Amino acid sequence: MFSKPEYQNERILGGITGGISASVHGGWACLSRRKKKPGSQGRHIFRSEKRPTEFDKKMLLWTGRFKKEEDIPPLLSVEVLKAAQNQMRIRICYIMMALTLLGCVAMVISGKQAAKREDTLLKINTEKKAKWRLERQLEQESAAGKTE
Repeated sequence: MFSKPEYQNERILGGITGGISASVHGGWACLSRRKKKPGSQGRHIFRSEKRPTEFDKKMLLWTGRFKKEEDIPPLLSVEVLKAAQNQMRIRICYIMMALTLLGCVAMVISGKQAAKREDTLLKINTEKKAKWRLERQLEQESAAGKTE
């Protein structure tokens, strides 16, 4: 009775949209995701290669992706550059964590040494304010001496 398939005007947009098919079913447009077969490659219409900048080249060397700058090809895939950026981001995070930890340990050690010397913030602030009061008093006396 029905010779046409249920989904009549079906088109696969494989390479561009990654396996999404568009179809018209009963006058309504439908989008559905199709599973790719193992080993099948989608068509790559857009070029996913980029010329690496000087900073990109240094980053690729620092991450160990290439040994020498001469080994770096003129065009690299975006995935290779993103992977190198992620590695550098992770390394920088590790360095920042280590520096933060070292700073915390240094502050604890210096705080303990200050406690042994009985250098407290309260003592330092009272000495500083006493010095400022003395300076202000000397200024007022010298100003009073000039007016007479």
